[in-house]
Order: sequence, then structure tokens, then C-alpha cells
Amino acid sequence: MGAHYQQEVDLLTLFKDVAGEYVQMVTTPEQVRHVVDRAFRTAMAERTVTCVIVPHDLQEEDAVEQPPHEHGAIPSAVGWSRPRVIPTDADLRRAADVLNAGERVAMLVGAGALGATDEVIAVAERLGAGVAKALLGKAAVPDDLPFVTGSVGWLGTRASNEMMAACDTLLMVGSGFPYTEFLPKEGQARGVQIDIDGRMLSIRYPMEVNLVGDSAETLRALLPLLKEKAGGAWRQRIEDSIRAWRRELEALAMYPADPINPQRVFSELSSRLPDNCIVTGDSGSSTVWYARHLQLRRGMMASVSGTLATMGSAVPYAIAAKMAYPDRPVIATAGDGAMQMTGLNALLTIGQHWRRWQDPRLIVMLLNNRELAYVTWEQRVMEGDPKFPVSQDIPDVPYARIAELLGIEGIRVDRPEQIGPAWDRALAADRPVLIEAVTDPTVPTLPPELKPAQLEKLTSALSKGDPDADAVTQRLISEGHLAGAPPKR
Repeated sequence: MGAHYQQEVDLLTLFKDVAGEYVQMVTTPEQVRHVVDRAFRTAMAERTVTCVIVPHDLQEEDAVEQPPHEHGAIPSAVGWSRPRVIPTDADLRRAADVLNAGERVAMLVGAGALGATDEVIAVAERLGAGVAKALLGKAAVPDDLPFVTGSVGWLGTRASNEMMAACDTLLMVGSGFPYTEFLPKEGQARGVQIDIDGRMLSIRYPMEVNLVGDSAETLRALLPLLKEKAGGAWRQRIEDSIRAWRRELEALAMYPADPINPQRVFSELSSRLPDNCIVTGDSGSSTVWYARHLQLRRGMMASVSGTLATMGSAVPYAIAAKMAYPDRPVIATAGDGAMQMTGLNALLTIGQHWRRWQDPRLIVMLLNNRELAYVTWEQRVMEGDPKFPVSQDIPDVPYARIAELLGIEGIRVDRPEQIGPAWDRALAADRPVLIEAVTDPTVPTLPPELKPAQLEKLTSALSKGDPDADAVTQRLISEGHLAGAPPKR
């Protein structure tokens, strides 16, 4: 090290951003036991990634069972148990006072609420609240409950965003949702936040009461202090809003496209999701339809690269899920850009290992639209730039045929009427399946409501020689984003 040798990389710096809580390079055999023990404990205690770097020369040294009992030697041991973390009674009473005073309570739950499903539901019922979900909290509460409004934000539902804009009280549980423009305006709502990590409190919204504690334990302790508000006008407004949004989604999924509307691919899957399935998402246009159209039920699991929004996560996540739960069906949803980054290589791993799984079903569904479409739409709406084909267009790859070469069943879908039968065939298969859905990149990945500045940039982009301007304009009019037609409700 330090000689500019072949393949020499500063690994400490490379891993620091992701494994910042604990990344260490061991340099002597005596260190290994201690560093490995501490890496595991830090990972579990902080719910984070840690990294241990073992240089090649050290890998060939003899292990040291225990360090000598002398100055400078540091022993270690395995073992860690999760503590019970609950706020003080005084803080719980303060939080209850805020929540009891509210007439329009909204809850926002994230990954930290994944183990608090029953408690979130009980508190929402007591307060007459609606429950919106950050993307990593998609599986925290079932979508079939009438007061669950679904995802929030750019990828979110109209019902969630309207609820945040109208609430007078916000209860945030286990979430670091970053897009504050989709939270209540400062001063609009009184706030209570629960998080196991005190560093995450009041960093998105100025909360009146900040509670450090485990989500389930804290909500369970808070519940007896809350007043019954079920059945009020606020809850009815929320339930009406989510019903209207779901009708709108159904209509949007059935709009014609060239050749397939990607929303229909996810809509057809939603009603077919197997019990206890695990769904993984990627980063791109597929994430929007994952967030909005998939209605999860109790017992299902789901995850995406929510913190880094890294492309190429869906298929590796699905393989990891299958290794951890070989008896559960797993479905990966991705775009063609992500598949060309990591997904095609990951198919090799699926082909190698699937016969070991108790339930062989691992379905990879990819949207083949020959474009990095989400970035195209972001550039139009956020920057006012037209599509730049040199950077956005990607090769049209025969994904289903490649899967077949690897012993994975491949299904190519290029007509709308093929979508449902393709899902039925994949879910009944005796081996992994790749569904290649040929979809239309002009279907907009926009928030339910565009702000005036966003609309101005979008129309400006389309007037600057965007190669898809005509098709995009017609679709925006048909979906109600531009003047010419009302939004479909």
C-alpha cells in the first residue's frame, strides 16, 4: 500500500460514505476478532452498513484465538440484544396533548415502522388519522385499509399529498422522508416525531415533540393517552380521497399507449400478488408505478434503494430476498436501464442457484422502453430541458431470449392483452421467469399535481425541439396535466 501498485485503491475512503459508522482495515491478526465483533454490533445497534477490509497478505496469516493479556491488547466477545427504548412518561404526555388537540391528524410512516404495523393501525384508528407511507415504509401498513393513502411525494398518490397539504397535525414514525415540499408548510401543522435515532428528529419538519424510541414500543405506550376520534369528517374526507385516487389510477392504467402502458403492467400484477410475497423495486420510471399501483397486503415485504436511489438494485435485492426466504415468491420490478447495468449479470446468479430454493418462483419484470425515461422526465420538469437522445436512448436488448439461454423462462409482452396472461404464467411457473414488457416512454412519471413553475418548465422543454414533443403533449392533455382535458377521476 502506498506504492501506486496495480489495483491499489483507497478502500477506506471508497466505503466511507455508505459505511461511515464503522469502516476499518485490519493490519494484524490480533485485530481481527475485535474488529469483526464490533462491526456486527455497530451494524445491528445503528441499523446501518459496516465494512471490514482485510488486506491480501493478512488473509494468509494464522488466526489468533485470543490476544495476549498485556498492555495494548484488546479482547472482544460476540453477542448483542436489541434494547427496549421508550420515551419518558412526561414526553409521551406532551405528545399525546398535541395529538389530542388536532382535528386533522396525518401520519407518515417509514422503514422504522415496519415492525409496528399493529401499533400504527391502532393509533390511526384512535385518532381518526390517515396514514401515508414513505417509499421504504411501503410494507409497514397494508394498502387494503380504507385510511391508508399510499406513498407520498413525487412518486406518491394524490390522496397522500392532499392529506399532507390539509392536515393540522403530523405524526411521523420511523421516517427520514427528504422531500419537504410534500410535507405540511412550516407553521401549518403541529408535529410529533418518533425515531430510534435521535439524530433524525426535526430534520425534515420543525416538530413540537420529538420522541426517541422504538416505533412499536413508543406507539404502544402512547395509545392509552390518546382520545378517541374515529368516524369524523376528516377520516371520511381521507377515505373519499383514496377511493377517488384508486379510480383515477385504474383509468390511467387503461389508457392506450405505444405499444403498452407501463402502468397497466403494475396494475395487472397488483391484484395477482401472492400471499407473503416479497417485491423489490429499482430506481427509475418503474419506481413510480411500483409506488402507486402495487397494493400490498399484510405479510408482504417490499424494498427499494430508498436512501441512495441507486439504479440496478431490484434484481440483486430479489436474489438476497430469495436467499433469506427461499420458501417465498419474490418479484423484482426494474427498467431496462437498470437491467443493462446489473440485472443481466444477476440473471447468471439466478440461473446458478434457483434449484436450491423451496419455492422456485423469482420473477423479474422489466419495462423495455429503450430509454432512461425517468431522467428524461426529470430534465423536462425540473430543468426545462428537452430529451437529449444521445444520453437518454439505450440499446434494445432481447432480454427474454437472454433469460432463456440461462435456463430462465422468458416471456416477451408487446400487446396489452398479453399482460394478464403473462403474470398468470409466471406466477404458476416451476422456475424463475423474466417478463419483458415493451412499454411506452412517453407515459409521464409526474407527481399527481404539477406546480406552476414545473408546468412552465415542462412546456418550455417540449417547445425546444424535444423529439417526442407531439406524443408527450397528447398524452399530457389526455391525462389532464395540460389544458385540453380534465384529469381522469
